[in-house]
Amino acid sequence: MKKIKYRNVRQYFSYRRIQQKAGESGAVCTPQGYAGIFGAVMVITVLTGWFYRLQPIWIFMVMAAGILCIPAVTAAYFSGKEKKKKFHDVDVYIHQMIYSFERQPKILTALEDTLKVTDHKMKNCIIAAIQEMQYGTTKDVYRMALKNIEKEYACSRITTLHTFLTQVEEKGGEYKSSLEILRCDADHWVKRVYQFQEEIRRIKQTTAIGVVLSFLMASVSVLVTYICENTSEIRLDITHEPLYQAVSCTFLILCMMYYTYMQIRHDCDWLVKQRSDKAAERDYQMAFHTDLKKLHRSLIPILVIMAGISGILAYYGWYLWCAVAAVCGIYLWIVPQINRQAALKRLRKDLYYSFADWLRDVALNLSEESLAMAIEDTYDTAPVIMKESLEQFIYAIEENPSDVTPYYSFLNQFEVTDISSSVRILYSLSENDAQSIDTTIKTLLTRNYELMNQYETADNADHISIMRFSEYIPTFFVAVKVAADMLLVITNYL
Repeated sequence: MKKIKYRNVRQYFSYRRIQQKAGESGAVCTPQGYAGIFGAVMVITVLTGWFYRLQPIWIFMVMAAGILCIPAVTAAYFSGKEKKKKFHDVDVYIHQMIYSFERQPKILTALEDTLKVTDHKMKNCIIAAIQEMQYGTTKDVYRMALKNIEKEYACSRITTLHTFLTQVEEKGGEYKSSLEILRCDADHWVKRVYQFQEEIRRIKQTTAIGVVLSFLMASVSVLVTYICENTSEIRLDITHEPLYQAVSCTFLILCMMYYTYMQIRHDCDWLVKQRSDKAAERDYQMAFHTDLKKLHRSLIPILVIMAGISGILAYYGWYLWCAVAAVCGIYLWIVPQINRQAALKRLRKDLYYSFADWLRDVALNLSEESLAMAIEDTYDTAPVIMKESLEQFIYAIEENPSDVTPYYSFLNQFEVTDISSSVRILYSLSENDAQSIDTTIKTLLTRNYELMNQYETADNADHISIMRFSEYIPTFFVAVKVAADMLLVITNYL
């Protein structure tokens, strides 16, 4: 156990770990630079402690806390750069592949064009894909070659693009309208993410400024002491008090921990929005396949025992513990319903992203297939939370293609009005001619883009509002620090 803990600590401070993260982001972190960060933090913490008139032992504690935060902040910084770089790589890759394939419908030619405008990890992946296409002997050489890129960059839009390009390469057919669909989808997505990245950058910058201002605001007692010592005979020195030393040290450490938390907590993955299939499946079972009545019946023996305990406690006059037991019993009774509502809320969030990807795939298939076949071909790649409802939907429209009922029942268990109304538009595609279908698809996709843009904008706004609320946390630290200082002044001098 001690060896494991020592290994974890050594790995946490390891320069190689930071160097690896820096390399993945395309940046460079030298040993001298990494050591310089430690040296700078040590100097800054010592000077801050001296300014706050902390005793050496308290300065040492502040310095130790600062040193502990360095690897986490540095790793988060390079991790953020890496994730931004990966998103930028995907942006360049998708758009250039679409432009090149539109010019000449050959995957190898498109990859060779894209290779010229990429670097680092994406460039290596494309080189590996080109070599696999040129020298590979497997039957599915295109899929095997492109799988390297899909594995390194876990992005549903890349997978969809590869699937479509492979179909065109192998089977031929009209492709320009479908490429336009993919390009418009990528344009909307990229624009939203870049805007969100800029907001996150501004908030992190504001957070750093806020921490510095908090240091200055909380030093009012020290400034008053300096002024009184140099301009009058009044002495209001509280810096020698143990409470001042402890509160000041705690304040400085909390501010550093807060800054570290903000850097780590809001290190976003720009490519993957959906949760894992296991987490989504678990919530799906909880929301739609959990029998609450059966679960409540299984809780009855426990609740009877707790009611008996509560009665005994009340009989002996322990009313507080009686109330605690009663509250625990009520909580046990309602917690399944709370869990179901929480699971349904998470599933609705997942559904917005899942449905947008699914509808894009349906639109791509419609350029070559009937509506029923276009929907059926999306089943294997459909998100896990849609599979059960999608299977029922496919079966229903195969049984009676003209029946409108399946379009109203598909995904209606999620009770998301915007998505339900988009599904109903599909009904008009089942009997239309090619020109009408093309017009309806464009209308449907435009609505899909607007819906996704509206939802992601609102979701990003919620995330940003939480971050902006977190900016006020140092103000609370300052208030406690100043209140403690004022208490010492009143106690000692008034």
